[in-house]
Amino acid sequence: MHIDTLIEKYNSYEKKNIKLIKNKNIKKLELMKEYGVYVITDCNKNIIYIGKGGTIKQNGEFKMQNISKRLKNIRNKQDANDYFIDVMNDYNFNSLNIYCIKTFPEKLPAFIEADLMQKFYDEHKKLPILNKSF
Repeated sequence: MHIDTLIEKYNSYEKKNIKLIKNKNIKKLELMKEYGVYVITDCNKNIIYIGKGGTIKQNGEFKMQNISKRLKNIRNKQDANDYFIDVMNDYNFNSLNIYCIKTFPEKLPAFIEADLMQKFYDEHKKLPILNKSF
């Protein structure tokens, strides 16, 4: 599934797209500091991961991780930068594209993440290659 097809429903939402290459440290990138979802694609814009930044607590407040903090946090027990370099090496990607979509206050990030995951699943009958479960 192509990224444009997946997110076309959310064209009116604020977005930011980032290209991550092997020699660029993700922690130094200016990522969206809002609550919402992000979709990671390979250099051909094939979707490899769907995630969210922003878990809401019962009292209506968010936990600490917005999109930027989520992407820069520890992943699979390793530094985020090392993780993304490993992904590029393991799958022979020259770069990754990160599409961030601010969803709050219009919709909760988990709701949009679930919608995107469902659309992907409906077409492929599986999750993106880096999503281990949902």
